[in-house]
Amino acid sequence: MSWNLQFPRARFVIDQAHMDVDLESGPRCSVIDTGMVSQDPADQTLMAFEVAPAEATLPLNIEPLACRDAYVRESDLIATYPQTYPWPFGYQVDFRYRSDMPGGIRAMELWFSISTSLLECNPKLHLLPRTRCRVQGSRHVAVAIHGRAALMVHPLDQADCEVVPASDFQGVGHWDVFGGFMEKGVIRRARFLLAWSGSAEPDSKWERALDSFSESPLPLTA
Repeated sequence: MSWNLQFPRARFVIDQAHMDVDLESGPRCSVIDTGMVSQDPADQTLMAFEVAPAEATLPLNIEPLACRDAYVRESDLIATYPQTYPWPFGYQVDFRYRSDMPGGIRAMELWFSISTSLLECNPKLHLLPRTRCRVQGSRHVAVAIHGRAALMVHPLDQADCEVVPASDFQGVGHWDVFGGFMEKGVIRRARFLLAWSGSAEPDSKWERALDSFSESPLPLTA
């Protein structure tokens, strides 16, 4: 199993599923279950989300940062979105497949890094699910309403990540990642886990996945 990178798109195939990443701006990500009887893309999509930079001093309609470099290193896909005017910060996203999850769960680890060349700014990333999700307890686990996928933040990084409720239903609108004062020379990082299964799973299984994630070592890029 390895990444197939044809910029600006990348794909990772795992059994009867694949993860697609549109790197051009974002990135935009989706996990597709190709083993389903239904050929409806809405049914096949286990989880979809995108990443967008945010900064309080900039207008909402400003163009997002563009991906300037993407490469594959062993089983990792690494994409960089460098600081470009008028954005006062840049960020990087690392994708790493996890083959050691319990109970047949498949997962991709997401490692967000953010930095600035300015003396001060207030950088933030929005992680926006395009699949309806509900919050599981208070442990920073967002479970897709169909029960076949979940997005969770590592316990060590929960202080830097906040779930913002959706306005049109009782669920997750987006995640605020980072935020607050930051200065030149500092790099902040946060780890998420995108986990999925071929069938609907009880909440206890996603909790076990979070427990396994919490015990995993830091990536070499840390």
